[in-house]
Parts: sequence; structure tokens; C-alpha cells
Amino acid sequence: TRPELFPEQIVRSTSRALVASAPALLVLAGLGLRAYQLGAESLSEDELNKVRAVAEYRERGLRPANGDHRFLMRALLTVSISAADAWNASAAARQNPSRQISTEAAARLPGALLGALTSVLIFLLAAELFGFEVGLIAAALWALDPTAVGFNRIAKQDSFLVFLLLLAKVFWLRGQRVAEEGTRRPEPFYWAAAAAFGAMMASK
Repeated sequence: TRPELFPEQIVRSTSRALVASAPALLVLAGLGLRAYQLGAESLSEDELNKVRAVAEYRERGLRPANGDHRFLMRALLTVSISAADAWNASAAARQNPSRQISTEAAARLPGALLGALTSVLIFLLAAELFGFEVGLIAAALWALDPTAVGFNRIAKQDSFLVFLLLLAKVFWLRGQRVAEEGTRRPEPFYWAAAAAFGAMMASK
């Protein structure tokens, strides 16, 4: 017969499930708030300039004149807008025009997605430094805060910068922890932190 789980095993299983599910639920909630009617408002002047840069990328490719310091953000916008155009050209979208994705929504989607995923990075950092409960509260504040939600709904490079900066900090902190424990080589985490920092510079 299958042995019953001991109470402490049940507690550990519940704790692992909570640790895995709570940040995921916050990401889904944050993404829902950030993506709801994302294309309802028209493009601002700054967003319109980014969409024009995307059009130039798609028409002429990457050139010295348009490969400026915000290239990473514009590259992600190019992928998003190209995917939206491909979806709009599909049969499903043609048969149901209401399912088409607007240029406004496609341009803002990368920032909204990274803004929602920032909750995970905040959770990891705060939980490592101050404990699980503080990490969960901090992640919830970011995921549900109206100011953060509104800012991530705009195609601005600051959403990319915050995400990549926190990602670099997560890798660096993990490298420090591994170095203290002596279980693994910390250099891969340091290189990952450097790559995230470089990507942050390329987005801002």
C-alpha cells in the first residue's frame, strides 16, 4: 500500500506550491490589467516616432542612422508589430475583424508584458533579502499599482530599463549566494548579470 504523507511533507508540498503559484498569479493579474484594451488610446507623439522607426526597420533594415541607443526596445516593437500584421493577415482575423490587433496594442504589448514579469523579479529580490512574505507583498504592490500599470501601458523604454536592471540584480545576487555556499561556480551568474546590464543600456 502507498504510505501516507507525513504532516511535515504536506506542509513542504504546500509551501512549494504556494511559492510557485503566487508569483505566477500576480503576473497573470498584472498582465490582465496592463493588456486590457491596450489599443483603446491613440498613439502619443513619442510612441508614433517609435512606430515610424519600426516601419523604417522593416523597410530598409538596420542602418547607422537608425541603430541608436534604444535599438533593443525598437527591435522588440518590430517583432510585436510584425507578428500582429501576420495575425491580421490570417484567415481567422479576416473572417472576424474584431479579432484583429491594432498597431497601438502591438506597439505597447512588449512593455506591458515586461511590466507584468517585473513582479517576478521584485518577488525574487525581496524574498531573498527580506523573506517570502515581504517579497509577495512587494510583487503584489507592483503588479496591481495603478501608477505602475498605467506606465507599463505606454510604449516607453523605461519599462524595459526597470525589467533588465532588476534582472541584472537577480543574477548578481544569485551569483553572490552561490559564491558564499561554494556549491557552484558563480561566474555564469556574473556574466548573465553583465549581459542584462548591457541589454538595459541598449534599451535606454
